Amino acid sequence: MKSCARVLVIFIALVTMMTVGCSTPSIYADSSIVCPLGKKPVGDTCKNYSTISDMQSFADAIFVSLGDFAIAQNVPPPVMGSMHYITSENAQSSPCAMSPNEPYVACYTSGELYIGSMMLYTNYTTSGPLAPITIIAHEYGHFLQNPNERDVSSNSAVPEENQADCVSGAYVAWLGTKQQIKLSSLIKLLGMIWDHGSNPYMEPFQIHGTPPERTSAFTTGYDDGLSACNAIGNVSIS
Repeated sequence: MKSCARVLVIFIALVTMMTVGCSTPSIYADSSIVCPLGKKPVGDTCKNYSTISDMQSFADAIFVSLGDFAIAQNVPPPVMGSMHYITSENAQSSPCAMSPNEPYVACYTSGELYIGSMMLYTNYTTSGPLAPITIIAHEYGHFLQNPNERDVSSNSAVPEENQADCVSGAYVAWLGTKQQIKLSSLIKLLGMIWDHGSNPYMEPFQIHGTPPERTSAFTTGYDDGLSACNAIGNVSIS
């Protein structure tokens, strides 16, 4: 049942992308693409990013590209030097989780972004080059959230997480106006977003949205742009 729901929601999301966003040059179902961000142009899989250490240069390129996106959207750009790339060697410096798990997660806290090397590489190799792009854009989404509007009395971070997913969707759509993105790449990406959704019945403290919530938030940003993300969550995008 879960796999059927996954397929159905992804199908609906793709139909929405193709009908609502058909005027943008972001989907080319039959054409080849170069690696997102214009780096390492070797086809759809960017296979010359072949090691975990290569992910750091990819992450740096994503961070710079997010700055261009911010300028285009008239929002604060990410602060250079605020992104920290976490490996097994420096995992103790990350506040994301208990060591030695930090290389497998990403988080935003106290104005700093912590990006786990193993998380990026694992999702890159299984879900394609759009996966690291979306992960880092999601954390940048937290940077854009107005901290003065957060409800500290609430134990649920789900609305803010959904809003960050929306920001990542807006960024991927913006990339699509600069670079051809294959439909198959979007299918892989939506599958990853779905698979990283929370199960509120299995998790004592739900952190992220459910699979349908996460894919819906992403496609909202993708179809309607960054401003639409203000309607998701309890805070506004500054």
